[in-house]
Amino acid sequence: MKIIRLSLVLLCSASFLLASCLGGDDRDLAYYEDTAITAVTLGTLKWNVDSVTASGKDTVYRKKLDAKKVVFYVDHNNKTVYNPDSLPYGVDEKKILCTVSSKNAGPVLIKSMTSDSLRYFNSKDSTDFSQPRKFRVYSNSQEQYREYTVMVNVHKEKPNVFKWKQVATSTLLGSLTAMRAVAANGRVFVFGEYGANTIICSAVTNNGGTWTQLSPNVTLTSGAYKSVCTYNNTLYILNNGSLLKSVDGVTWTPIKSPGATVRQLVGVSGLGYHFLGTDGKLYFLKKNETAATADALDSDARLLPANDINFLSMASTQGDSTDLLLLIGNRDSVLYTTDKQPTIWGKVAEYDAYAASQAWVYYAIASNNRYPLPRIFNLQAVVYDRGILAIGGNGIGTDKTKAFSQMYFSKDGGITWHSHPLYKLPKEWSSSATSFAMTVDADNYIWLIGGTSGQVWKARKNSLGWKKVQTEFVK
Repeated sequence: MKIIRLSLVLLCSASFLLASCLGGDDRDLAYYEDTAITAVTLGTLKWNVDSVTASGKDTVYRKKLDAKKVVFYVDHNNKTVYNPDSLPYGVDEKKILCTVSSKNAGPVLIKSMTSDSLRYFNSKDSTDFSQPRKFRVYSNSQEQYREYTVMVNVHKEKPNVFKWKQVATSTLLGSLTAMRAVAANGRVFVFGEYGANTIICSAVTNNGGTWTQLSPNVTLTSGAYKSVCTYNNTLYILNNGSLLKSVDGVTWTPIKSPGATVRQLVGVSGLGYHFLGTDGKLYFLKKNETAATADALDSDARLLPANDINFLSMASTQGDSTDLLLLIGNRDSVLYTTDKQPTIWGKVAEYDAYAASQAWVYYAIASNNRYPLPRIFNLQAVVYDRGILAIGGNGIGTDKTKAFSQMYFSKDGGITWHSHPLYKLPKEWSSSATSFAMTVDADNYIWLIGGTSGQVWKARKNSLGWKKVQTEFVK
């Protein structure tokens, strides 16, 4: 009997509660009016991959790309959504599977590519992202909405393509008997020996087709071209014992006279000015000091280069505010007739206020090194593609290397040098074997300037021209 009475009570209570819930239309429902896209996640995509067959023919094969980990940035201020790291070349951007997440699970609609009509977005259907798409995300009440432009960035060009283009033939450049090239402030400068003086020729880097001779406010001596270098878009040169600087190659301002012990400026770094001395040693001048002093070496100064000197600066992988400085060049061919390779030195440059000064370290080439850089005349070396590229004229002394036989590439700081499958000199390249120059501009274009022929060529690896997209936003 007690069980029956208890069941009856529970049944009546449930009926009362149900009636209370259903009675009337004035119930309170919580709607969230704030709305936003919170994330975009890609799925598995179709990818047409370029390759080369064993016989050397170009081919394309289809594969699937798992793109779930591709990061998208949501810029709520500008109402844009995009992936800063573009998808690989060959991804089918017209058939993209993705999921769009919204705040408070608000409804997401996508606008037509041809009209203003909207439809509910379905993550199970592929979406055409060959152009930016408009997405509209609504609040729970559907009274408020935000509209975003969503872009799926896909590389439009193949990354590993390097093609030369001849941009000029200059009689003026062809008449130089020796030269050195640098790039700064959107221009390429060629400093060359012309009779008893050094002259300066220049062209803008975004074209390079028109070269003009500049009229500097100083007379540069015949050997001054050897000392030209750049740092932070400023040109530096040692001319008749005086250290000068310029931003345009026309107006030169004296900095200081480093002293009679120096004969050539070899480079400028965040540490200061680096010189080759009249005694064959290295000298260093801090920017706040007045006279150069002998720099520290870990080996005999007779192992230092005397000619064809290249001063290179590479960002260190060991830490911030640290660079690796390299000196690559040839020793005197009369004094050292048996040399088979250039001489290479390195120095760690630390820019921290409390960092200790490091000595220059000689990179001895091991006898079992099968891939050393040959001892070639007018050696030209530049930092490129996280390595070093070098070219040169004929071999010096017992070295039988032919001029411009190849471009040499080093990935280990100048110890070993290989023929790179991508980096080749242009087939139509023509130049004097003694007068030529190579440099790299701020947009990662390599420039080749040939003596006698006056040819000017430029090229860039496609991937080194891709711009970095903004990934951080500050109100």
